[in-house]
Amino acid sequence: MPSSPADVVRTVATGVSRLIAGDLTEQEAQGQLDHLASLYAEHTDVRHPFAPTGDTPLRTRAELRQHFAEGPARTPGVDRFEPVGHVHETADPEVVIFEFSYVGSANGRSFTVPCIFVARVRDGVIVESRDYVDHVGYGPRLRSTPQPGHRTGCRLRRRHRFPDAVMTRTPLHGRVDRHRRAGADEYPLISGLRTEK
Repeated sequence: MPSSPADVVRTVATGVSRLIAGDLTEQEAQGQLDHLASLYAEHTDVRHPFAPTGDTPLRTRAELRQHFAEGPARTPGVDRFEPVGHVHETADPEVVIFEFSYVGSANGRSFTVPCIFVARVRDGVIVESRDYVDHVGYGPRLRSTPQPGHRTGCRLRRRHRFPDAVMTRTPLHGRVDRHRRAGADEYPLISGLRTEK
């Protein structure tokens, strides 16, 4: 069982990778789900502020286990899904920032999913986490064929370079602006990460 905050967050990302593209038997998948859930405190606070369907807090191991169990169904056709990145330590020994991308391929297409996890790890388990994942950017790349009206190429690249320009044209606009205005008061974990010069 990993104990340092950096090892814990890396183990979560690796576990998700195995679930998504590990070609696991049912018994192996159930064991992986149990292992992933055990990396979190029994009472925790995990949020996904950029989730397209809204940020529903995950507060228990059972909710997290269910969240992880739904992952393979949301990523059909994925044959590679590897976390590649770096863990940054902070002035708070419990808090780490994992800046990484899931690098993978699905249906003959390669993709990357940029992520930043800001996690507080206490006694070897995650007690709080904010998981920022580019759900919108990688979704179209998982489709086996482009959807009618869907453009590929430069628009996907532009989404990563100019996220506000794309987000303002989507139904998420209001929610994104709300997160931008809320600032540190709504996300206290992040407010403690200011680095001193």
